[in-house]
Amino acid sequence: MIAVFLLLAASTPPPSVESKPAVVKRLTAVAPCQVVTHQEVQQAFKRPFAKGSEDPNACEYTAIGEQVVAIKMQHSAAKLDVQAEQLTLRKAFPEARVRDAVGLGSAAFFLDLPGIGTQLFVIRGEHDFLLVSVMGLGEAKKVANPARAIAKLALDRLPTVR
Repeated sequence: MIAVFLLLAASTPPPSVESKPAVVKRLTAVAPCQVVTHQEVQQAFKRPFAKGSEDPNACEYTAIGEQVVAIKMQHSAAKLDVQAEQLTLRKAFPEARVRDAVGLGSAAFFLDLPGIGTQLFVIRGEHDFLLVSVMGLGEAKKVANPARAIAKLALDRLPTVR
């Protein structure tokens, strides 16, 4: 399962943009694992997780075995294109299902991966991108609400970069 997650993380294309080349920069000065904390991830999914491991734009929490919740944040200098992003993902993951995610006040959708989990993509404004990946914790519909709760926390805490 970890290999599948790593493949997904590596193969999930960056957000599509209307013009190229896109310059991506760090979205916030807040440490990625402080945008949504270890305790908040545990509360949302009702299970223990290891402390998060982070890189400049992401935080990954792991649980027993190959269960992962990863939160990625970016800002693109170029305008993001939701429809192009969805098309790219449909081509990259033909077995996946794309569905709208409501209640986030932004352009948002789930990429449901059968037998693996889901990825919640949120584009705030025209340049800010948030991805919440939930792998190995159950089918997409089971983990969608906790993923949405994590996204709401992150959106409340992340500044918009202009």
